[in-house]
Amino acid sequence: MNREKEIYKVTLLGSAVNVVLMLFKLVAGIFGHSAAMMADAIHSLSDFATDLVVLAFVRISHKPKDKGHDYGHGKYETLATTLIGVALFAVAVGIIVEGARKIAFWAQGGSLTQPGLLALWAALISILLKEIIFQYTYRKAKKLNSQAMEANAWHHRSDALSSIGTAIGIGGAIIGGERWAVLDPIASIVVGAFIVKVAVDLLRKGVGELMEQSLPEEVENEIMDIVRAVPDVLEPHELCTRRIGNHYAIEMHILMDGDLPLKEAHDKASEIERRLKKRYGEETHVAIHVEPHTAYTIRHATKDDLPVILNLRDQAREIMRSNGNTNQWPEGYPLQEKFEKDIEQGCSYLMIDPSGAIVATFAMLPGPDPTYDIVYDGQWLNDEPYIVVHRIASTPKSHGVLDALMDYCETQAKDIRIDTHADNIIMINGLKKRGFQYIGIIHLANGDERLAFQKTIK
Repeated sequence: MNREKEIYKVTLLGSAVNVVLMLFKLVAGIFGHSAAMMADAIHSLSDFATDLVVLAFVRISHKPKDKGHDYGHGKYETLATTLIGVALFAVAVGIIVEGARKIAFWAQGGSLTQPGLLALWAALISILLKEIIFQYTYRKAKKLNSQAMEANAWHHRSDALSSIGTAIGIGGAIIGGERWAVLDPIASIVVGAFIVKVAVDLLRKGVGELMEQSLPEEVENEIMDIVRAVPDVLEPHELCTRRIGNHYAIEMHILMDGDLPLKEAHDKASEIERRLKKRYGEETHVAIHVEPHTAYTIRHATKDDLPVILNLRDQAREIMRSNGNTNQWPEGYPLQEKFEKDIEQGCSYLMIDPSGAIVATFAMLPGPDPTYDIVYDGQWLNDEPYIVVHRIASTPKSHGVLDALMDYCETQAKDIRIDTHADNIIMINGLKKRGFQYIGIIHLANGDERLAFQKTIK
């Protein structure tokens, strides 16, 4: 059975249950004299209405792409989720307002009608049926990856919660007598509050996706790992992601050797697309822009280059901040004196692109480094002589910097050590791809923790 038919089958089953419960609750609310049960009946009516929304929008969302919809019609399913959230919110507000009105009437000395046993039985039956239909719909929604159906499942669960509150209120009013009839509208307000929470969650998710919200960070990190695992692919960047209904849209730029034949570059890009679709489904939209890897020139920095180096430091700090690394390199750090000392020792380097622009800087210093004497939760791979790479900074638009500088460093030594902040995910991923091994934790002179890495070239 295809996805659309399966969704129809599950939704129609839920609709049948909703119609039966709606009529039963309506009769029980009228003849059982229960405001909470009447509110519950209205909630079931909204359930039935959202079933109709799902049936209508799922059919539209499964239409293939056409001239006016290059990305297909998947957003209609997201729109259905949002409409369900709106309907739930409206129902919840109505229930809360009506409950508050009855409580105010009671507080002013008014008399509320005590609900009957018929209303209590209706609530108990509703709890059982709606929980069964929730479990069935939710499992199918996860299996079919249907947002609209998952939203509808939560609507079923909210109806079950509504009936629990209703049962408690009605039961309390029956046991306590007319004096405690106010428990009935109190229960309806509690139910309304539960439904508001479900509605807000659905609206946040639906509106976020309609506004092209990116995929969760863990999904984007996984995407980057998949791409980095493809041989000869350098520094994926400019990643843009979103959902289109029940599938993902992934767009990115990658670097490849500029001398690579066009067919080979195309085959690499196709391999990335194949791997992403294998992981996230054949309907995944993948767009990859291939850029030639720039050949950088590396030279020693001089005192005259200091203003450029400080400007690169500030640009690198902004890159860190924009990627969630808010703790590394506070304002004014690394200190100017550090860069001046690197230059005096002949350990400061600049990277120049083919146009002659300085796009990056780094320091390559001979070991030993005192901060590397003690390693926590690990140990260095060996005690051989090594070089240390520090203070890497580049412009936002320069790509392949880490690969280019490490290519250079690997011609200068067989053992390289480096450290970085735990929040510098871009650097950590880049080092791992270059074959660096995580060693453990070291402490800087000021006590700050850093993650230490080492690479030994055989």
